[in-house]
Parts: sequence; C-alpha cells; structure tokens
Amino acid sequence: MTRGRAIVGPAAIVAFVFFFLPWVTSSCQGQEVVTLSGRELASGTTVQIRPLPQAPLSQPQHINAQPRLWAIPLAAALCLLLVVLVALRVMRPPLAGLLAAVLAIICLLILLDRTLEIRRQADQNGFDVHLRYGAIGAALAYVAVLFGAILDIFTGWAPRVAPAGPPGQRELPP
Repeated sequence: MTRGRAIVGPAAIVAFVFFFLPWVTSSCQGQEVVTLSGRELASGTTVQIRPLPQAPLSQPQHINAQPRLWAIPLAAALCLLLVVLVALRVMRPPLAGLLAAVLAIICLLILLDRTLEIRRQADQNGFDVHLRYGAIGAALAYVAVLFGAILDIFTGWAPRVAPAGPPGQRELPP
C-alpha cells in the first residue's frame, strides 16, 4: 500500500462523515438560534427561530439550498473509488493522486466560497455565524486528502527495477 493511499482513504471517509455533522451555528444577541449540518445547508431547510428563550416562535425561516456543497460527499466517494482502483491495480498511484488532489482542491475552494457566502448573508441579517466541527473537520480531511494525493504523485513514479537473478526467473514488481 502506498503512503498516499493510506492517507487518502481514511481522510475521504472522515470528510464524508463530517458532512452530516453540525457545520454552522447561528446566533442573535448571544442566543443560539439554529445549528445546521452540511446536508441541511446543501439541500436547504426550514427552521423555526426563537430569538429569546421566553419569546414565541417566529415564522418559519427558509434556508436556501447551497447545492455546491454536495461536492463534499461526492468527492469523498470518488476518492474512495480511486483508492480501490489503485488497490486493484486498475490505476497507477500517481494518476489517482493527481485526480484526488484536484478533487481536494475543488472541495477546499467550495468550502471557502460557501463559508464566506454564509457569513455575508448572516451579517446582512444581523446574525452571528460560528463554524462547527463538521465544517472544520471536512476542511481538515480534504487537506489530508491533498497531502496524501501529493505523496502519491511524487512517490508513485519510481522506476521499476528488475530484481537480480537468472533471466528466466526475474519478474518486474507490480
């Protein structure tokens, strides 16, 4: 097993799992209003907001869908597929590493873009937004995917050297 593949696989699983955990918490005047997961942000949802502990519930607020966030679990699944393809020797580690690196960079850019957009929308509406462990964990998992992919890119191109021995018994390593 290549070192990169040993990092990419578990990191992709972590990114997939963290997509379904809490990503952001919105608060108003220090009072927590709503906590949303990556799935809820990606598909959109309707929430009841209670601005103060004793206040009645306000009208349901619709959270607009952020469909780009679906790239997070999709890219994680694709990274796992790349790991399996390398394990089955259908694909060489450097090519799989290159594809995993591209997926990781795309996901990190999407995470940055959506985080900035959510913060901008919250500022316009007078809410405070705090990132939760789901968003932070997904971002760190994709940094790990990128690191593992870079390892595969740069260590997977080693030349194949024939072992010593009589010519009829020599085999090239896979």
